[in-house]
Amino acid sequence: MANTQILDYIKKLLCAKGILNLVSFHRVIRRYDKQDTGEITKEDLQDSFEKFKIHLAQNNFEKLFKLFDIENTGSISHEELYKTLIGEMSPSREELVEKAFHKLDQDKNGYIDTVDIIKVYDASKHPEVISKKKSAKELLALFLDTLEIHMNLLRV
Repeated sequence: MANTQILDYIKKLLCAKGILNLVSFHRVIRRYDKQDTGEITKEDLQDSFEKFKIHLAQNNFEKLFKLFDIENTGSISHEELYKTLIGEMSPSREELVEKAFHKLDQDKNGYIDTVDIIKVYDASKHPEVISKKKSAKELLALFLDTLEIHMNLLRV
């Protein structure tokens, strides 16, 4: 397989259960980074793939790892891998994010903090709240957790 095919295959498997599965994958690979270096080893990535039932032929796994291990150090940036898997935002998605930002930035200081979000976030009409599968507080916590991951990516 070509590198793009390998990446597409992994993304397809991770997103098959929804975008939150991709976020969960990111959490798992970050846990391997115990020294907080931003790097994971080949074994860490292989273990992560096994946990998410991603099976690659060994030669394809090696190709993928070499794609990210540019300096041949035996480790890769888990943030770069994740950024590659989530891809770029479309212009319409960027516009939507911009609108959401302006709505969330309650004090119009150009920054969104947790207080801004808590003031406007309302999950009461979310299907999982209506069906009582999750509480509004649980969805707020999930939203904040997901947002934190994406904000960390912007700092890379």
